[in-house]
Amino acid sequence: MIENPILKLQDPLDLPTGKRDLLTRILWQRGIRDDHEVEAFLSPKVEDLLDPFLLKGMKEAVDLVKLALERGDTICIYGDYDVDGMVSTSLMTRFFTDSGYAVQHYIPSRHEEGYGLNAQAIQQLAESGIDLLITVDCGITSVEEIGLARLLGMDVIVTDHHQCPPILPNANAIVNPHQPACLYPNKNLCGAGVAFKWIEAFSKAQNQEMNLQRYLPFAALATVADVVKLVGENRVIVKLGIPLMEKNEIAGFQALLKECQIVPGELNAGHLGFQIAPRLNAVGRLENAELAIQLLTTDEIDQAEAAAGVLSGLNEERKRLEKEILEEAVAQVEKQAQEKLPSFLVVDGQGWNEGVIGIVASRLVERYYRPTIVFSRGEDGIAKGSARSISGLNVFIALQEQEKLLLRFGGHAQAAGLSLPVASIGDLRERLNAYANKQLSAIDFRPEIKLDFKIEPDQVNSSLVETLDQMSPFGFGNPRPVAYLPKVELVNLRAIGKGKEHLSGQIHTGSSETLAFVGFNQAGYVEQLHMGECIDMVATVGVNRFRGRETIQLQTKTLISADRDMVNDFERAQEAIVQYILQFQNSTKYDKIIWLMTMIPDTAEIDGSRCLVGMDSFENWLQMKEKIRLRGREGWLDHAFRFGEPDVQDKGLIFTYLPNERCSRDLWDQCVWLSRDSNQDARIQLDWVPGIESLRLIYRWFLDEMGPDGIKKKDLYRMMRAESLYELEACLFAMWIFMDVGFLEQKGDRVTRSRNQKKIDLSKHPLIQKSQQIIKEF
Repeated sequence: MIENPILKLQDPLDLPTGKRDLLTRILWQRGIRDDHEVEAFLSPKVEDLLDPFLLKGMKEAVDLVKLALERGDTICIYGDYDVDGMVSTSLMTRFFTDSGYAVQHYIPSRHEEGYGLNAQAIQQLAESGIDLLITVDCGITSVEEIGLARLLGMDVIVTDHHQCPPILPNANAIVNPHQPACLYPNKNLCGAGVAFKWIEAFSKAQNQEMNLQRYLPFAALATVADVVKLVGENRVIVKLGIPLMEKNEIAGFQALLKECQIVPGELNAGHLGFQIAPRLNAVGRLENAELAIQLLTTDEIDQAEAAAGVLSGLNEERKRLEKEILEEAVAQVEKQAQEKLPSFLVVDGQGWNEGVIGIVASRLVERYYRPTIVFSRGEDGIAKGSARSISGLNVFIALQEQEKLLLRFGGHAQAAGLSLPVASIGDLRERLNAYANKQLSAIDFRPEIKLDFKIEPDQVNSSLVETLDQMSPFGFGNPRPVAYLPKVELVNLRAIGKGKEHLSGQIHTGSSETLAFVGFNQAGYVEQLHMGECIDMVATVGVNRFRGRETIQLQTKTLISADRDMVNDFERAQEAIVQYILQFQNSTKYDKIIWLMTMIPDTAEIDGSRCLVGMDSFENWLQMKEKIRLRGREGWLDHAFRFGEPDVQDKGLIFTYLPNERCSRDLWDQCVWLSRDSNQDARIQLDWVPGIESLRLIYRWFLDEMGPDGIKKKDLYRMMRAESLYELEACLFAMWIFMDVGFLEQKGDRVTRSRNQKKIDLSKHPLIQKSQQIIKEF
């Protein structure tokens, strides 16, 4: 499982005066700051759509189509088998049909042809009499194929949104916001977005008003499905396109809304991304994309509803295959991780469906937070893989480093596709792990969550939901605002869903009422947490609508056991104390001692120059951690507090618990030291090291507090901290000794008195002998 994520929360006090109400604060943190930007974001209008003729090549593309129509040329739309490609193809096909022109379309098979243009398809289209080929959502990298099309007598228009290669294809016209010298401000258009802009431009050139209600919903659906940024013009497209989809007379949209059981008036971007898009995607992954094109271009509602039903069935089959492959992949990972979880996960299976392995790779990244490749081994001895990565590693560059092993690869920083001989999978796994071990540190394997605001459960209400909903539609580039709810109590927790893979529960609101939450693919928390436990929750706020009833509901992103975090701190401190005793040398004095408990900067950021604060007192370390939490700077907690030597990559203000000299000389010289006692001199204080008599007293005290059934470890640690007679380090040291000699034992989360104690002379224990030597010397 993934380690606790790094939480980052901006302190409201860091914002300008007048920018501290919740909505303004969130917008400010996302870079939307002046009044014009805020107005454009919250209330987008049709007038905010950009001039399509700002796109380089647009005039040439429009003029060429006008000429082709005048000549009566045969036109073919060449698309792709993902949602963006299918929707782009359907949008262009419908526009030409609505304008009175019959066009053909071509979508390659995912399994037989693969992505993009291919020579065989070009040859077939030329033989069938195609005069003008218009690509949508593809074509910008197809230099040879487009050269072949031109050689065979076809004119070619490329409309695409992918990154451009150094050499562009020799098309008659190229419309792509990424091409050199294109001044179009919106570089985040999806394929259907580019197609929509072409329709907008063509309509303008014909002095006709474009039918927004008919065409904008296509662009809105693909913009969400293709996970492009929902900012700027894309936000206008989606914000205006969603309500138009509900009013749309196109049979395919009506059928999909009915099949997904979406209540009229409640359609949102989440429905597009998580209900409609997966159904369309399933047909491209498992079958031929033609069924989706029929659905989106037919005017017959009966035909559309039948097609929508088939798509739902294919989506269920996709889920079944995904679950089956994921289970096999997880078993492989767990076997690889028996000693240590690899830094780069590589799994493979014979005949795994190539249309599903990309989703499985994403699921493994969610589960383990490691860069991942999932391979499907073919009978021809070739393995085809899909890669997904984490923020700290560019998987495209990682594959570039291993290019000699690969037959082909392509992609970007976070996702890639590749193929190689099956016999080379093991070698690739070994090399990628070596590469990842050099590139990544422990901190890179912890996902970072940016928190938008901190809130208490009793402040979560309908007014909050209405405030946050002003920022919709939500998606990539404009995620739902993320709330941080610290120290909440779990009331209920259970697994739900057909496969019991999801999480449901409630937390206390501080009154007699509870607040419901749900977590998708988070059922693992049922085994990790328990009712009554205190947790830190990270979630988004929304509304659950069920059988006509609306209730406020949180959707969790992560749950962090506050108790477990505390136990982890104590256990690591105990290890540091034991190692300090074992490694003690009586030569070091403090070079510099400063008392910082009252000096926590309010505005300093984690990112910046390195400032190490060495602390020899675990109690002071805990106090500093609590003080920073109380200052509302939860984003620092996981980053700024360390045990032992911090990683070289750690930057900013770092409080590290180093019992005296347990660190390298270089680190010692880097540290500003925070001492156990603000009045002590430079001499190391060792009063906390317990003698034999102190150990006996601590043991009796432990037994008195434990009772016959023992005590939960977290309660034992709290008890130690509240005790004033003994230093916290002394208690942790004593507990380690008692566990080591068998006086105490741990059963689950409880510490109990051992029933099989043997009489032991504690003075003979090596660690106690070393501690007694230290006491004598000092």
